[in-house]
Amino acid sequence: VGKNVKMLMPPHIAEKHDGYLLRYKQTGVRHVVGSVRSVQGQHKSGRVYAAQIGVEDVELSNGHTYAGFLESMEGGANVAMSSEVNAVMQELAVHCIIMMDEMGTVLEINKAGIALFGLDGAAQVVGQNIKMLMPVETARQHDGYLSRYRETGIKSVIDSTRRVTAQRKDGSRFDVELRITEYKSGAEKFFIGFVRDCSDEYAEVIARTLTNSLFDVTPEAMVAIDKVGTIVNFNAAAEALFDFERSIAIGRNVKILMPDKHALRHDQYLAQYQRHKIRRVVDNVRNVLAERKNGTTFPAEISVRETTDINGEPLFVGYLRDMTGRVDAKDVM
Repeated sequence: VGKNVKMLMPPHIAEKHDGYLLRYKQTGVRHVVGSVRSVQGQHKSGRVYAAQIGVEDVELSNGHTYAGFLESMEGGANVAMSSEVNAVMQELAVHCIIMMDEMGTVLEINKAGIALFGLDGAAQVVGQNIKMLMPVETARQHDGYLSRYRETGIKSVIDSTRRVTAQRKDGSRFDVELRITEYKSGAEKFFIGFVRDCSDEYAEVIARTLTNSLFDVTPEAMVAIDKVGTIVNFNAAAEALFDFERSIAIGRNVKILMPDKHALRHDQYLAQYQRHKIRRVVDNVRNVLAERKNGTTFPAEISVRETTDINGEPLFVGYLRDMTGRVDAKDVM
Protein backbone atom coordinates (compact mmCIF):
# COMPACT_ATOMS: atom_id res chain seq x y z
CA VAL A 1 0.00 0.00 0.00
CA GLY A 2 1.35 3.42 -0.98
CA LYS A 3 3.61 2.02 -3.69
CA ASN A 4 3.00 2.12 -7.44
CA VAL A 5 1.13 -0.92 -8.78
CA LYS A 6 3.94 -1.42 -11.30
CA MET A 7 5.83 -3.32 -8.59
CA LEU A 8 3.44 -6.22 -9.30
CA MET A 9 4.38 -6.40 -13.00
CA PRO A 10 7.39 -7.56 -15.01
CA PRO A 11 9.50 -4.59 -16.22
CA HIS A 12 8.44 -4.87 -19.89
CA ILE A 13 4.79 -4.44 -18.88
CA ALA A 14 5.42 -1.91 -16.11
CA GLU A 15 7.08 0.52 -18.51
CA LYS A 16 3.84 0.74 -20.55
CA HIS A 17 1.48 1.07 -17.60
CA ASP A 18 1.67 4.84 -17.09
CA GLY A 19 0.99 5.31 -20.79
CA TYR A 20 -2.22 3.26 -20.59
CA LEU A 21 -3.47 5.32 -17.64
CA LEU A 22 -2.52 8.63 -19.23
CA ARG A 23 -4.22 7.77 -22.55
CA TYR A 24 -7.37 6.70 -20.72
CA LYS A 25 -7.49 9.95 -18.73
CA GLN A 26 -6.89 12.08 -21.83
CA THR A 27 -9.06 10.26 -24.37
CA GLY A 28 -11.41 7.92 -22.53
CA VAL A 29 -10.23 5.10 -24.84
CA ARG A 30 -10.47 1.85 -22.86
CA HIS A 31 -7.48 -0.34 -23.72
CA VAL A 32 -7.51 -1.88 -20.25
CA VAL A 33 -10.34 -0.41 -18.14
CA GLY A 34 -13.67 -2.24 -18.38
CA SER A 35 -12.27 -5.45 -19.85
CA VAL A 36 -10.74 -8.76 -18.80
CA ARG A 37 -7.28 -9.53 -20.19
CA SER A 38 -4.60 -12.19 -19.97
CA VAL A 39 -1.47 -10.61 -18.46
CA GLN A 40 1.72 -11.47 -16.58
CA GLY A 41 2.12 -10.70 -12.90
CA GLN A 42 5.28 -10.71 -10.84
CA HIS A 43 5.75 -12.13 -7.33
CA LYS A 44 7.85 -10.33 -4.73
CA SER A 45 10.53 -12.95 -5.46
CA GLY A 46 10.63 -11.83 -9.08
CA ARG A 47 8.92 -14.96 -10.42
CA VAL A 48 6.58 -14.17 -13.31
CA TYR A 49 3.20 -15.91 -13.62
CA ALA A 50 0.19 -15.91 -15.97
CA ALA A 51 -2.93 -14.13 -14.74
CA GLN A 52 -6.32 -12.80 -15.78
CA ILE A 53 -7.13 -9.23 -14.74
CA GLY A 54 -10.34 -7.23 -14.84
CA VAL A 55 -10.13 -3.47 -14.21
CA GLU A 56 -13.01 -1.15 -13.36
CA ASP A 57 -13.10 2.65 -13.04
CA VAL A 58 -14.88 3.33 -9.74
CA GLU A 59 -16.21 6.80 -8.89
CA LEU A 60 -16.01 7.66 -5.20
CA SER A 61 -17.14 10.76 -3.31
CA ASN A 62 -13.56 12.05 -3.29
CA GLY A 63 -12.71 11.19 -6.89
CA HIS A 64 -11.94 8.23 -9.15
CA THR A 65 -10.07 5.07 -8.30
CA TYR A 66 -9.41 1.82 -10.15
CA ALA A 67 -10.31 -1.63 -8.83
CA GLY A 68 -8.39 -4.57 -10.27
CA PHE A 69 -9.57 -8.17 -9.92
CA LEU A 70 -6.66 -10.55 -10.44
CA GLU A 71 -6.64 -14.33 -10.73
CA SER A 72 -3.61 -16.57 -11.19
CA MET A 73 -3.88 -18.77 -14.29
CA GLU A 74 -0.93 -21.00 -13.41
CA GLY A 75 -3.13 -24.08 -13.52
CA GLY A 76 -3.75 -23.36 -17.21
CA ALA A 77 -5.28 -20.49 -19.14
CA ASN A 78 -8.62 -22.19 -19.61
CA VAL A 79 -10.00 -22.08 -16.11
CA ALA A 80 -13.07 -20.18 -15.00
CA MET A 81 -12.97 -17.32 -12.57
CA SER A 82 -13.22 -18.54 -9.01
CA SER A 83 -16.53 -18.02 -7.25
CA GLU A 84 -14.82 -15.66 -4.80
CA VAL A 85 -13.43 -13.39 -7.52
CA ASN A 86 -16.71 -13.52 -9.40
CA ALA A 87 -18.66 -12.54 -6.29
CA VAL A 88 -16.41 -9.54 -5.68
CA MET A 89 -16.70 -8.39 -9.28
CA GLN A 90 -20.46 -8.77 -9.18
CA GLU A 91 -20.75 -6.64 -6.05
CA LEU A 92 -18.17 -3.91 -6.73
CA ALA A 93 -18.32 -3.42 -10.49
CA VAL A 94 -19.87 -0.09 -11.42
CA HIS A 95 -20.61 -1.33 -14.93
CA CYS A 96 -22.91 -4.12 -16.03
CA ILE A 97 -21.47 -7.66 -16.04
CA ILE A 98 -23.46 -10.50 -17.60
CA MET A 99 -22.42 -14.16 -17.63
CA MET A 100 -23.96 -16.47 -20.23
CA ASP A 101 -23.47 -19.96 -21.62
CA GLU A 102 -22.39 -20.75 -25.17
CA MET A 103 -26.01 -20.72 -26.38
CA GLY A 104 -26.52 -17.18 -25.08
CA THR A 105 -28.56 -18.10 -22.00
CA VAL A 106 -27.96 -15.65 -19.14
CA LEU A 107 -26.46 -17.31 -16.05
CA GLU A 108 -25.79 -14.23 -13.91
CA ILE A 109 -26.19 -10.46 -14.01
CA ASN A 110 -24.80 -8.05 -11.44
CA LYS A 111 -26.53 -5.17 -9.63
CA ALA A 112 -25.22 -2.60 -12.09
CA GLY A 113 -26.72 -4.63 -14.94
CA ILE A 114 -30.10 -4.89 -13.24
CA ALA A 115 -30.17 -1.10 -12.85
CA LEU A 116 -28.87 -0.42 -16.38
CA PHE A 117 -31.57 -2.47 -18.10
CA GLY A 118 -34.38 -1.37 -15.77
CA LEU A 119 -35.02 -4.87 -14.43
CA ASP A 120 -36.88 -5.59 -11.20
CA GLY A 121 -34.31 -8.27 -10.35
CA ALA A 122 -31.93 -10.85 -11.79
CA ALA A 123 -34.75 -13.41 -12.09
CA GLN A 124 -36.22 -11.46 -15.02
CA VAL A 125 -33.25 -12.27 -17.23
CA VAL A 126 -31.44 -15.30 -15.71
CA GLY A 127 -32.44 -18.37 -17.73
CA GLN A 128 -33.51 -16.22 -20.68
CA ASN A 129 -31.58 -15.62 -23.88
CA ILE A 130 -29.41 -12.51 -23.86
CA LYS A 131 -31.33 -11.36 -26.95
CA MET A 132 -34.07 -10.00 -24.71
CA LEU A 133 -31.69 -7.11 -23.94
CA MET A 134 -31.25 -6.21 -27.63
CA PRO A 135 -33.43 -4.57 -30.29
CA VAL A 136 -35.03 -7.06 -32.67
CA GLU A 137 -32.68 -6.15 -35.52
CA THR A 138 -29.57 -6.87 -33.44
CA ALA A 139 -31.07 -9.98 -31.86
CA ARG A 140 -31.53 -11.53 -35.31
CA GLN A 141 -27.78 -11.45 -35.85
CA HIS A 142 -26.83 -12.68 -32.39
CA ASP A 143 -27.47 -16.40 -32.91
CA GLY A 144 -25.48 -16.21 -36.12
CA TYR A 145 -22.45 -14.76 -34.31
CA LEU A 146 -22.52 -17.52 -31.68
CA SER A 147 -23.18 -20.39 -34.07
CA ARG A 148 -20.42 -19.21 -36.43
CA TYR A 149 -18.00 -19.01 -33.53
CA ARG A 150 -18.91 -22.52 -32.37
CA GLU A 151 -18.47 -23.89 -35.89
CA THR A 152 -15.41 -21.96 -37.05
CA GLY A 153 -13.72 -20.40 -34.01
CA ILE A 154 -13.75 -17.03 -35.83
CA LYS A 155 -14.03 -14.30 -33.19
CA SER A 156 -16.19 -11.70 -34.94
CA VAL A 157 -17.49 -10.46 -31.56
CA ILE A 158 -15.47 -12.26 -28.87
CA ASP A 159 -12.48 -10.35 -27.41
CA SER A 160 -13.31 -7.10 -29.17
CA THR A 161 -14.86 -3.88 -27.87
CA ARG A 162 -17.82 -2.64 -29.90
CA ARG A 163 -20.42 0.10 -29.76
CA VAL A 164 -23.88 -1.42 -30.02
CA THR A 165 -27.49 -0.54 -29.25
CA ALA A 166 -29.05 -2.18 -26.20
CA GLN A 167 -32.69 -2.28 -25.10
CA ARG A 168 -34.13 -1.80 -21.62
CA LYS A 169 -37.06 -3.72 -20.17
CA ASP A 170 -39.38 -0.82 -21.12
CA GLY A 171 -38.26 -1.03 -24.77
CA SER A 172 -36.17 2.15 -24.77
CA ARG A 173 -32.85 1.94 -26.61
CA PHE A 174 -29.46 3.30 -25.64
CA ASP A 175 -25.84 3.16 -26.79
CA VAL A 176 -23.41 0.89 -24.96
CA GLU A 177 -19.82 -0.19 -25.22
CA LEU A 178 -19.66 -3.99 -25.14
CA ARG A 179 -16.78 -6.38 -24.63
CA ILE A 180 -17.27 -10.15 -24.49
CA THR A 181 -14.63 -12.51 -23.09
CA GLU A 182 -14.68 -16.31 -23.28
CA TYR A 183 -13.87 -18.59 -20.35
CA LYS A 184 -13.56 -22.37 -20.21
CA SER A 185 -13.94 -24.85 -17.38
CA GLY A 186 -13.08 -28.31 -18.65
CA ALA A 187 -15.25 -28.90 -21.70
CA GLU A 188 -17.71 -26.20 -20.67
CA LYS A 189 -17.55 -22.72 -22.21
CA PHE A 190 -19.19 -19.55 -21.06
CA PHE A 191 -18.94 -15.86 -21.86
CA ILE A 192 -18.76 -12.73 -19.75
CA GLY A 193 -20.06 -9.50 -21.22
CA PHE A 194 -18.94 -6.12 -19.87
CA VAL A 195 -21.51 -3.46 -20.79
CA ARG A 196 -21.02 0.27 -20.30
CA ASP A 197 -23.67 2.92 -20.98
CA CYS A 198 -22.06 5.46 -23.29
CA SER A 199 -25.15 7.13 -24.75
CA ASP A 200 -24.38 10.64 -23.46
CA GLU A 201 -20.72 10.63 -24.42
CA TYR A 202 -21.51 8.99 -27.78
CA ALA A 203 -23.83 11.85 -28.75
CA GLU A 204 -21.14 14.31 -27.64
CA VAL A 205 -18.45 12.51 -29.63
CA ILE A 206 -20.59 12.57 -32.78
CA ALA A 207 -21.18 16.31 -32.45
CA ARG A 208 -17.52 17.00 -31.69
CA THR A 209 -16.04 14.82 -34.41
CA LEU A 210 -18.23 16.37 -37.07
CA THR A 211 -17.00 19.86 -36.30
CA ASN A 212 -13.27 19.52 -35.72
CA SER A 213 -10.13 17.61 -36.59
CA LEU A 214 -11.04 14.63 -34.36
CA PHE A 215 -13.16 13.36 -37.24
CA ASP A 216 -10.02 12.84 -39.26
CA VAL A 217 -7.97 11.07 -36.60
CA THR A 218 -10.73 8.70 -35.47
CA PRO A 219 -9.40 5.20 -36.28
CA GLU A 220 -12.81 3.90 -37.39
CA ALA A 221 -14.11 4.67 -40.86
CA MET A 222 -16.75 7.39 -40.46
CA VAL A 223 -19.12 8.62 -43.14
CA ALA A 224 -21.63 11.43 -42.52
CA ILE A 225 -24.60 11.93 -44.84
CA ASP A 226 -27.51 14.36 -45.01
CA LYS A 227 -31.21 13.47 -45.11
CA VAL A 228 -31.14 12.55 -48.82
CA GLY A 229 -27.98 10.43 -48.60
CA THR A 230 -25.41 12.94 -49.83
CA ILE A 231 -21.98 12.46 -48.25
CA VAL A 232 -21.03 15.58 -46.27
CA ASN A 233 -17.96 14.25 -44.46
CA PHE A 234 -15.62 11.34 -45.07
CA ASN A 235 -12.68 10.72 -42.76
CA ALA A 236 -9.19 9.41 -43.49
CA ALA A 237 -10.02 5.90 -42.27
CA ALA A 238 -12.95 5.80 -44.72
CA GLU A 239 -10.64 6.92 -47.53
CA ALA A 240 -8.35 3.99 -46.75
CA LEU A 241 -11.20 1.49 -46.40
CA PHE A 242 -13.03 2.39 -49.62
CA ASP A 243 -10.07 3.73 -51.63
CA PHE A 244 -12.08 6.90 -52.34
CA GLU A 245 -10.48 10.32 -51.97
CA ARG A 246 -12.52 12.60 -49.73
CA SER A 247 -12.71 15.23 -52.46
CA ILE A 248 -14.43 12.71 -54.72
CA ALA A 249 -16.71 11.17 -52.07
CA ILE A 250 -18.09 14.40 -50.58
CA GLY A 251 -21.10 15.58 -52.55
CA ARG A 252 -21.81 12.12 -53.98
CA ASN A 253 -24.61 9.85 -52.80
CA VAL A 254 -23.56 7.28 -50.21
CA LYS A 255 -24.80 4.59 -52.60
CA ILE A 256 -21.38 4.73 -54.28
CA LEU A 257 -20.15 2.68 -51.30
CA MET A 258 -22.65 -0.16 -51.87
CA PRO A 259 -23.28 -2.88 -54.46
CA ASP A 260 -26.14 -1.99 -56.83
CA LYS A 261 -28.70 -4.35 -55.25
CA HIS A 262 -28.22 -2.69 -51.85
CA ALA A 263 -28.02 0.82 -53.26
CA LEU A 264 -31.50 0.45 -54.74
CA ARG A 265 -32.97 -0.07 -51.27
CA HIS A 266 -31.04 2.70 -49.54
CA ASP A 267 -33.22 5.61 -50.69
CA GLN A 268 -36.25 3.60 -49.56
CA TYR A 269 -34.77 3.13 -46.07
CA LEU A 270 -34.04 6.85 -45.75
CA ALA A 271 -37.51 7.84 -46.99
CA GLN A 272 -39.22 5.41 -44.61
CA TYR A 273 -37.20 6.73 -41.71
CA GLN A 274 -37.99 10.35 -42.56
CA ARG A 275 -41.73 9.63 -42.83
CA HIS A 276 -42.32 7.01 -40.15
CA LYS A 277 -39.10 6.83 -38.07
CA ILE A 278 -38.85 3.12 -38.95
CA ARG A 279 -35.38 2.22 -37.65
CA ARG A 280 -34.15 -0.48 -40.03
CA VAL A 281 -30.67 1.02 -40.01
CA VAL A 282 -30.51 3.97 -37.58
CA ASP A 283 -29.55 3.03 -33.99
CA ASN A 284 -28.72 -0.53 -35.00
CA VAL A 285 -25.55 -2.50 -35.69
CA ARG A 286 -25.74 -4.56 -38.88
CA ASN A 287 -23.49 -6.59 -41.14
CA VAL A 288 -23.70 -5.31 -44.70
CA LEU A 289 -21.89 -5.74 -48.00
CA ALA A 290 -19.82 -2.67 -48.89
CA GLU A 291 -18.09 -1.79 -52.15
CA ARG A 292 -14.72 -0.15 -52.80
CA LYS A 293 -13.96 2.31 -55.57
CA ASN A 294 -12.59 -0.52 -57.74
CA GLY A 295 -15.84 -2.51 -57.43
CA THR A 296 -14.62 -5.20 -55.03
CA THR A 297 -16.99 -5.97 -52.17
CA PHE A 298 -16.35 -6.86 -48.52
CA PRO A 299 -18.45 -7.58 -45.43
CA ALA A 300 -18.65 -4.63 -43.05
CA GLU A 301 -20.20 -3.95 -39.69
CA ILE A 302 -22.02 -0.62 -39.65
CA SER A 303 -23.47 1.39 -36.80
CA VAL A 304 -25.55 4.45 -37.73
CA ARG A 305 -26.54 7.30 -35.43
CA GLU A 306 -28.65 10.39 -36.08
CA THR A 307 -27.60 13.91 -35.12
CA THR A 308 -28.16 17.40 -36.55
CA ASP A 309 -26.01 19.94 -38.36
CA ILE A 310 -25.54 23.57 -37.28
CA ASN A 311 -28.84 24.46 -38.97
CA GLY A 312 -30.78 21.76 -37.16
CA GLU A 313 -31.07 19.56 -40.27
CA PRO A 314 -30.76 15.77 -39.85
CA LEU A 315 -27.36 14.16 -40.27
CA PHE A 316 -26.57 10.46 -40.14
CA VAL A 317 -23.13 9.26 -39.07
CA GLY A 318 -22.05 5.74 -39.97
CA TYR A 319 -19.19 3.95 -38.22
CA LEU A 320 -17.83 1.09 -40.34
CA ARG A 321 -15.54 -1.82 -39.57
CA ASP A 322 -14.10 -4.26 -42.13
CA MET A 323 -15.24 -7.77 -41.17
CA THR A 324 -13.30 -9.64 -43.85
CA GLY A 325 -12.26 -13.03 -42.46
CA ARG A 326 -14.62 -12.72 -39.51
CA VAL A 327 -18.00 -12.75 -41.25
CA ASP A 328 -18.91 -14.74 -44.36
CA ALA A 329 -20.02 -12.40 -47.15
CA LYS A 330 -22.92 -14.80 -47.88
CA ASP A 331 -24.38 -14.08 -44.44
CA VAL A 332 -24.54 -10.29 -44.65
CA MET A 333 -27.60 -8.26 -45.53
